Parts: sequence; structure tokens; C-alpha cells
Amino acid sequence: MRPRGNGGAGNDWNEASTTKRDDYAPSQSHSYAERDPALVAKAKELSAQRPRLSLREIGAELAKPTDKQGKIGRGLTLNGLPFSASAVKSMLLS
Repeated sequence: MRPRGNGGAGNDWNEASTTKRDDYAPSQSHSYAERDPALVAKAKELSAQRPRLSLREIGAELAKPTDKQGKIGRGLTLNGLPFSASAVKSMLLS
């Protein structure tokens, strides 16, 4: 098979893709506790209340408005969705 890219001239057709990947620095991930400790505290508080809420219900509770003015709570992802069950679980473990 003929390699795509520069018409098969030499083997440097693959070098372009590797150098692009090498240019990106590895992303630094931060735990929810480092990013927003108040959000994690609220999740742990909801987890401790009885009757016990499911992880999805905790995510939905975190997304509800937190004040009388109806401002959106901080419990939303960057896409504006409630946190998933797996995200809530990692909050509770941190």
C-alpha cells in the first residue's frame, strides 16, 4: 500500500504526525477537591443525609439553583449539564 500524505516519497510521511503530538504538553488534571472544595463539601453533605440519595440524585441536587435569586448552582459541568454519577463518586472519594 502506498502511504498517504506526500505521495509516498520517503518515510517522512509519518514524522509530521509524531511531531504534532510531541508539541502538546501533557495536561495537568486537578481533583474536584482542588478545583472547588465547596462543591465537594456539598456533595459529601448530600451523601450523608437520610434517606440516602443516589449518585445521580446528588448530581441533580448540586445543579439546582442555590439562592433565592435563581442563580445557577456551581454543580454543572462546562457543558451546562449536571455532574454524572461517576463524577459525583470521584468527588465523594476525594
